Amino acid sequence: MSARQEELLGRSRPLWFQLYMIRDRGFMRDLLAKTQARGCSALVFTVDMPVPGSRYRDLRSGLAGVPGPIAGLRRFWQRLTHPRWA
Repeated sequence: MSARQEELLGRSRPLWFQLYMIRDRGFMRDLLAKTQARGCSALVFTVDMPVPGSRYRDLRSGLAGVPGPIAGLRRFWQRLTHPRWA
């Protein structure tokens, strides 16, 4: 835990602690022990989705999905008509 985090936790008793899930389980275990020792009464987990959601707009525009000749032509046309995008 950084000195700044220690300082912020030491100022007042935290009501809850937000934990971002990371791979280093030992670090998370130590961090949870410190927050529990300071009287934290609630734990909030923040996790990201392991698989991104479907973006139908990207499928229609050819930016995602299986590339094909139509998608390639569409991107080529967009490059020609919008040079400032590059």
